[in-house]
Amino acid sequence: MANRKYKIGFETNQDLLSKIPVDFIHNRFDLQGNDLGEFYLLQLEEQDSTIYLQLRIKGAVAQLGMEFCEIPKKAIKRIARFVFEAFPAVKQIEYKNGFVALGQEACHNYFVLQLPESIEELQGRQNAESRKKLRKRRHLVERELGEITFEEYDREHIPLGAINRFFEFKNMTHQREYGMTEVGYLANYYVTHLYVLKINGEVEALRLTCEQCDGVYAENHSYNPVYGKYRLGQLLYDHVLTRLVEKGKKTFYLSGGDYDYKRHYGSQELQVFDCVISRFPSKRLIAFLKRQYRCLKRKLEMRRVN
Repeated sequence: MANRKYKIGFETNQDLLSKIPVDFIHNRFDLQGNDLGEFYLLQLEEQDSTIYLQLRIKGAVAQLGMEFCEIPKKAIKRIARFVFEAFPAVKQIEYKNGFVALGQEACHNYFVLQLPESIEELQGRQNAESRKKLRKRRHLVERELGEITFEEYDREHIPLGAINRFFEFKNMTHQREYGMTEVGYLANYYVTHLYVLKINGEVEALRLTCEQCDGVYAENHSYNPVYGKYRLGQLLYDHVLTRLVEKGKKTFYLSGGDYDYKRHYGSQELQVFDCVISRFPSKRLIAFLKRQYRCLKRKLEMRRVN
């Protein structure tokens, strides 16, 4: 393998943020709705190619925006050395959902759905039996519960009452208390759009997304557990996919877990890593080095005795 040499530095032209290899909300700290930390744009050069990454410094922690970016381990090590040299106060560097494990890592799955160009292609990703079941479920809901309608809101027009409904459902299904206002939730989780399923005018299922350029991040969802057997969340998910295709979106990031619906429509299940690179050796490494030192010391003492 050729010996690759990487050159890295700061880039001041913020117009180049659009050149970040995966233009994804978690790689764009400047779009995340808060002003915490200091933002920098890094330029990584290797032969004839250039990669741009955003860096956020928050106290002793540096965060690299490189989710789903194809960056070799050697390049990541070079970036880490550069960051530690440029910011003496930084003690550790973090990145999430990377393809390379480095430092202390946690491995997990992640589903990504590449969206088709047409509704017909989207429907073709389901077999005839699945499409039939979806139609029957909708007819069952309308026959037993009432009229189904779908509504969509952008960030400026999201009804706070709907977010409060989301809080209620999450508490009922997961005993989750967010401890923040509706406005605070939208800001903290970078929500740009809300899709709702209503029955007779009442919100019964919700899906929140962050939509940026061609990509969409599935931020959260919930439903009224009273109607759990009707799988309203699946009906809403199918509607949301249709809308995303109509809007020309290309990629739907579904996060990890083991929900069955994430495996449909031709999604890919990836193996990714959340990593922490420490300026100083980890406790595990220090303990290992101490054991090695003690072992070497004993061997030297035995040689002197002999």
